[in-house]
Amino acid sequence: MDKTFWLERRLKELHKTKLQMADVIGVSATRLTELKNGTWRFQAIHIKKVAEFLKFNRTAFLDFISGDITEEELWNTPLEDNITPEEREILRMIRQTKETNNNSNTDTSKAG
Repeated sequence: MDKTFWLERRLKELHKTKLQMADVIGVSATRLTELKNGTWRFQAIHIKKVAEFLKFNRTAFLDFISGDITEEELWNTPLEDNITPEEREILRMIRQTKETNNNSNTDTSKAG
């Protein structure tokens, strides 16, 4: 996955600008720089508008902003939410398994 800030990457893909997005969600463009720097976060009132502007699945975008899914998962989620609750639970279990395996690998490499 490209290490470019996710918002800049998505805007570039869609041929849109920070200024356009700021205007749509009703904030100054400076706020988006603050978002990149970690000194500002989207508010609840922005989530729907941002997801629509960036053409992301709203549920997946909220999960991404909350830290529940990765950037890669966000990009790979279809715009329409066709995932059943059962499928979402399976994805959650897979994610937990991956995290457990990653933590185990890290612990093993430290022990060696």
